[in-house]
Amino acid sequence: MDILLFFIGTFLIIYLFYFIFVIHKANALKKMQKSKEVKLLCQLGKIDQNKIEFKRLATILSLANSFIIALMGSLVMLLNKFITNFYVWLIVSALIALVLLVPLIIGTYKIAGKLIKKERK
Repeated sequence: MDILLFFIGTFLIIYLFYFIFVIHKANALKKMQKSKEVKLLCQLGKIDQNKIEFKRLATILSLANSFIIALMGSLVMLLNKFITNFYVWLIVSALIALVLLVPLIIGTYKIAGKLIKKERK
């Protein structure tokens, strides 16, 4: 139960951070338009960046990033319950995070891209 609460809390905090400091600020939103995250999302989702409202794209991207960060943090916290030795936990957590992070980003961005395409139709 604590892991679920940790996931929800982390997700909300990170999403609110994105919402306040990126989505509602014009300068940060312009910088985000040129970011590699947006390019990767558009490439994986086969989206034309010029044909979509960017604020909506930024909102979906921030939801996806919040999900990724909260899920990885929750997995690391879950490992903490099973591995008591700190150094072993640190190494195992880092290895699992490295192995899962790239597929998780690609999968989440593909799903987000499909949602954006479906929403546009």
